[in-house]
Amino acid sequence: MLQKYISNGVKFHQAKVIKVIHEESKSLLICNDGVSIQASVVLDATGFSRCLVQYDKPYDPGYQVAYGILAEVEEHPFDVDKMVFMDWRDSHLNNNLELKESNSKIPTFLYAMPFSSDRIFLEETSLVARPGVPMKDIQERMVARLRHLGIKVKSIEEDERCVIPMGGPLPVLPQRVVGIGGTAGMVHPSTGYMVARTLAAAPIVANSIVQYLGSDRRVSGGELSDKVWKDLWPIERRRQREFFCFGMDVLLKLDLPATRRFFDAFFNLEPHYWHGFLSSRLFLPELLLFGLSLFSHASNTSSYDAGNPCLPGLELSLFWEPYVGCNKFGCDGDDDLEIMEISWIEAINPVTYNCINLSLINNRYEQHHFEKSSDTHLWTDSDSIPSLNGTPKKVPVLHQPQQGKLGICNSSSSP
Repeated sequence: MLQKYISNGVKFHQAKVIKVIHEESKSLLICNDGVSIQASVVLDATGFSRCLVQYDKPYDPGYQVAYGILAEVEEHPFDVDKMVFMDWRDSHLNNNLELKESNSKIPTFLYAMPFSSDRIFLEETSLVARPGVPMKDIQERMVARLRHLGIKVKSIEEDERCVIPMGGPLPVLPQRVVGIGGTAGMVHPSTGYMVARTLAAAPIVANSIVQYLGSDRRVSGGELSDKVWKDLWPIERRRQREFFCFGMDVLLKLDLPATRRFFDAFFNLEPHYWHGFLSSRLFLPELLLFGLSLFSHASNTSSYDAGNPCLPGLELSLFWEPYVGCNKFGCDGDDDLEIMEISWIEAINPVTYNCINLSLINNRYEQHHFEKSSDTHLWTDSDSIPSLNGTPKKVPVLHQPQQGKLGICNSSSSP
């Protein structure tokens, strides 16, 4: 690939950029070796150093912290044809009450990816915490886990130490310097994933740059960067990210028992929903259905105290806050509409259900209106309502198996 770049006239210069000077049609990069480089557009891929891309809001992310090893071991208990995604067990800490107590408050899990019966990748991970879990604690928990599993490490081929900021504000949109990857806020706020999202965005950014550089008309540097930022963070992506940020806020509140319940509900969803959430492929209105389905599954798997910060009571904000008042996302033109209005909020009983009626009114989507039935105070799947064009549509409602209804439970009682 490097040779292909060189053969097409790409030149490489190894230095540190210390300053960028923007003019109307170009930018000038000043390097620490005294060299100045002229550019039509500056692309910042420096990760979380945020050297060139500007932010105008306080930066207070959560942190995913992990320690992993690719190791040769005497043996391990895992199926060589399967990968362990999230092992939240804590029995390996029974002999260390201090570690067990800290893990109960801010839990870590194990990834395990066997390559053979004696070669395996193992990683202990704190999904998200603020502040992040110290690396020393992560390593101590991993050592205790491997000892409990009877895994004896013969040699370590590679090890990795990860500290990944998650969430926080997006950079100023738009601005003259274009970002991609971590510096552009592209890390999934709820998972820490970024590679797939960045790879998918790379052609979008490249095509935007090529389109404008190849234009016959004179294009200013600001116009060019504005176009690239708009293609990188369209309004749908910004709404999606805000939803994911609320997901991170939920995870930050969960202790070990609540985390287990959360992921029991999450992975009991239809694969389309949890695959789409992890891979950033769910957008409105599917994110609403994802949230409703998650709440439904959570209320079916366990009960929750009214004051418990886990699903589903507090997480009502997960699905109305990101969509009220489009101006908070910097919308303009036709997007200056509220994406959602809350028609009513009714506390049926402090120990039963809170129900909300939601209407999507943005012109990008069909209108779906969830109706409450007259006799149960729960949404039903029997009501047909008109879409924006007047054609009756079935209400897209998920079910609780026993009642065949959908509610949002925020207490320890069932209806």
